[in-house]
Amino acid sequence: MNETKVMHLGQSGEFLWGRERGRELRSVMEENLQRLPRGATLVADLSAVAAMNYSVALELFVKLLSAWEKVYPERGFCLRQPSKEVAEEVSMALEHHGFLVLAEPRLGEWELFGKVSQADRETLQWAAQRTYFTAPEMAEALNLNLTTANQRLKKLESNAVCIRNPVGSRLYRYCLSGR
Repeated sequence: MNETKVMHLGQSGEFLWGRERGRELRSVMEENLQRLPRGATLVADLSAVAAMNYSVALELFVKLLSAWEKVYPERGFCLRQPSKEVAEEVSMALEHHGFLVLAEPRLGEWELFGKVSQADRETLQWAAQRTYFTAPEMAEALNLNLTTANQRLKKLESNAVCIRNPVGSRLYRYCLSGR
């Protein structure tokens, strides 16, 4: 299991409103991410957040993920226990801007919020059953060509859903964030 840092967003209040609050939270989250080593995951615990508006979701999650590949490579990110209302706001903001995010299992299954395709769901369902996996393993198991498997994994990696670690000159091993 990789290192995990949990950030309890509910400590900032039960109700999170406004762009300024979103910017403040993102700033703290970015400080936490800067300190995380490669291969680690930041978990945004939303269990004590009753409501969040679109502006906070936009400032916090969309802007964070938009810079992910360049600023936080090989690090993971996921949500923990968002309420239905919070999940809807986060999902709406992410979907509108073409991003997705991983949420830890609530009812035993990992979830994706945001702009999620059936291929993303299929990939997540398969990956969630493994601790580590490679693109060739996924291609074989899901009856995909290697290029398609790599494209699916690249999308998940660029949205911090999974973490890629080199295991050879041209082979990478992946794991879900938060594992």
